[in-house]
Amino acid sequence: MESNNKKIISNPSNTVDVSQLMNGQNKMILEHKEKPYLLSITRRGKLILTAHQPPPTHSNKDL
Repeated sequence: MESNNKKIISNPSNTVDVSQLMNGQNKMILEHKEKPYLLSITRRGKLILTAHQPPPTHSNKDL
């Protein structure tokens, strides 16, 4: 039998207004445990959180 580990957050101090967090932007990089995640707002207003792969850095030898 599976246990129900879902937690309901009812404390209003845990609420964050995403529109204020995003400050008018549609994408933002968040860090969790030293790993980057991309938070995106779609055209329909849905939120998508994905692991973020930063673009590769170029060294001088590549130029």
